[in-house]
Amino acid sequence: MQLSLSVSSFNFHDTSIVSLQASSTYPYELSIGLRTEDEINYQLGFTDAYWKFSSFHTQNVLFDLQVITKANLSDFVIEEYTIESSLVDLITNQNYFLIILEPSVGMGGFVVAKEVQLLLNSPT
Repeated sequence: MQLSLSVSSFNFHDTSIVSLQASSTYPYELSIGLRTEDEINYQLGFTDAYWKFSSFHTQNVLFDLQVITKANLSDFVIEEYTIESSLVDLITNQNYFLIILEPSVGMGGFVVAKEVQLLLNSPT
């Protein structure tokens, strides 16, 4: 069973990235497996997604995760994360989301996606 939660209200601080799964055909889909300090597992899913990450390490812990839309997209963010103009166009003209993964340790980066979903993986 899976329960969809609000990405923008979830506290991602000290959540571990435990897995990555990506499709190799368009529209690209990405799933990031997460585990909280309380050992609760989640899946962060992206549809029609484009991403740029640093290397995946043995330990990957988030400091924060930001959800950015065209309403709060700044030139600073575009320059800081070297976001290509074609992806900026998706955010500003087609209402895609920009999700920034800020690492404490290990992997970080960003995802630009049409849809974003956070699912609680409950034990069966």
